[in-house]
Amino acid sequence: MMLLTRKNLKDFEKQGYTGNKKLTEIKIIVKFFNPTGAGTWYCYEYEQGEGIFWCFANLGDDTFAECGTVAFSEIQDFKGKWGLGIERDRHFGTDHTLQDVIDFKVR
Repeated sequence: MMLLTRKNLKDFEKQGYTGNKKLTEIKIIVKFFNPTGAGTWYCYEYEQGEGIFWCFANLGDDTFAECGTVAFSEIQDFKGKWGLGIERDRHFGTDHTLQDVIDFKVR
């Protein structure tokens, strides 16, 4: 599976820097998940030159879910049970905001 499409990259570029935006203004561009265990990353900003995503990450415990960064190389290189890697949720649209995922309105 292709983890990032051209459309994803264009959407990240269109959204741009999110540090000065309200949580309700920040669109989630890509949702990555571990198909064999815990781990979901809701990505809203991508520093392509550095290969770094800004995301809301939930690694299996809602209490400790938080915003932070993850390297694209970590997403690409991960291998879980049966050698399966992280996948992109192809059915997750960009109509969800960072506030939605923080409030656990979206999964």
